[in-house]
Amino acid sequence: MITNFFPLTLCEVQIFVCIPGTYGPDCEKRCGKCVEGPSVCNTTSGHCPQRTPRCMAGYSGPRCDKNCNPGTYGSDCEMKCGHCFEWGSVCDVTVGHCPDRIPRCMSGYSGVTCDTECKNNTWGKDCLQTCGKCYNKTECDAVTGECPVTTGNSTCDPGYSERDCIKECTPGTYGPGCEMRCGNCAEGPTLCNTISGLCPLRTPRCMPGYSPPKCESDSSVSSLDYSRVIAGSAAGICLVLIIGVIIIVIMIRRNPRNVQTGGAVVSEPNSTPAQKSSIPAESTNTNGIHEPSSLYNTCDANSCEDHSYMAIHEYVNL
Repeated sequence: MITNFFPLTLCEVQIFVCIPGTYGPDCEKRCGKCVEGPSVCNTTSGHCPQRTPRCMAGYSGPRCDKNCNPGTYGSDCEMKCGHCFEWGSVCDVTVGHCPDRIPRCMSGYSGVTCDTECKNNTWGKDCLQTCGKCYNKTECDAVTGECPVTTGNSTCDPGYSERDCIKECTPGTYGPGCEMRCGNCAEGPTLCNTISGLCPLRTPRCMPGYSPPKCESDSSVSSLDYSRVIAGSAAGICLVLIIGVIIIVIMIRRNPRNVQTGGAVVSEPNSTPAQKSSIPAESTNTNGIHEPSSLYNTCDANSCEDHSYMAIHEYVNL
């Protein structure tokens, strides 16, 4: 007979575990948008695994249960929306697309996310506008469409004006920025080429008194200048000839015995003392000026002075 014994009490213990995708004391809460799936959050706190990224696109926070703030999108809401035209409408929090409207983007941008800047000579909302004739094919401002001021203070190509260089030159003007005035074309001063300024190729091309091709210069002035050039050249030639004659005269005075006759230089035959004495010397008039003897104009069988030499000799003595 058993006399000593201890009472044994049996109890039932139940352990409850939240099913995947729920958490909390009673598992009444659902996990957020964890990037690895909604069934992997912590069953106690509900936090998603700390990864990068942590949340699906469009959500943020430790539990990935918060929608992206306006202007952000993507995983963990780390992306910034583009330049959507309607700032009151946020971009799609998942892919960042701007609302599908016309226009979709602000001036200077294009694309579904409105983050692509205008290029290839385009500007404006959705980059639908085309740049004007900017100087040397430079890009215009993507927002305003204005052409930049380049070196030399030029904005537009010849033939165009205004800041966007879209407006063509008004009649009577031409060149970069339309700052030049047409010349005096025969058909009127408003008909010159707006790019080059040339007058129409007609006959006559210019109004009387002006020269082609732009009919800007007075032809009379050009003729006067040409006449002055001719007169100056003629005066220079005359001066050279005078200097040449003076040199020849000086050479003859230094060697008067050599005279040029018939194209050849010959020596004057030697004269006898009697012959030399027979030629009277030059006389001096009352004014002290030497006068050549009249015998220089004579010629006999033994001695004949060339008249051209005598003329030069007389001129030198004078």
